[in-house]
Amino acid sequence: GDLRLLESALPRFAKVPGIARLRLAYLQPAEVRPELLAVMARTPGVAGYYDLSFQHASATVLRRMRRFGGTAEFIDLVTRIRQLDPDAGIRSNVIVGFPGETDAEFEELLDFLQEARLDAIGVFGYSDEEGTEAATLPDKIDESVVRDRVERAAALADEVMVQRAEDRIGERVEIVVE
Repeated sequence: GDLRLLESALPRFAKVPGIARLRLAYLQPAEVRPELLAVMARTPGVAGYYDLSFQHASATVLRRMRRFGGTAEFIDLVTRIRQLDPDAGIRSNVIVGFPGETDAEFEELLDFLQEARLDAIGVFGYSDEEGTEAATLPDKIDESVVRDRVERAAALADEVMVQRAEDRIGERVEIVVE
């Protein structure tokens, strides 16, 4: 129940003997507060890796997913991360073809991916999963349209990721091999 627990625990975890690096995964953008970003950026041993579960950029699609945020909030979050941690790597997944997704909402997602310039992006096409609320939603997108949107979004994601990687040519980085 303590929304600030991670902020206080993360520096303590980083001091545990034998832990070389901590990496947080699957952060919910609506729950990532400025204080958490600051702790992540300034705590030695915490990887400058921000795995944010955006899922989409259109506020209307996100509301249908029962999620919060949208393009403006997500761009602001990415900007704040890069101000605090200029060398940060930012990763996310997006889902295209969610029930009711319009052409305009899909284009908004593409615009977001271009503007955000994430370092790693996973693109997935929506499909019904038994027992989920989304499976009961109307306005399903035709599978051929979903496939086309996956191809377009994945091509853009690949282009953006290559650009981000090229920006880092010549940098020296410390890595962990798992």
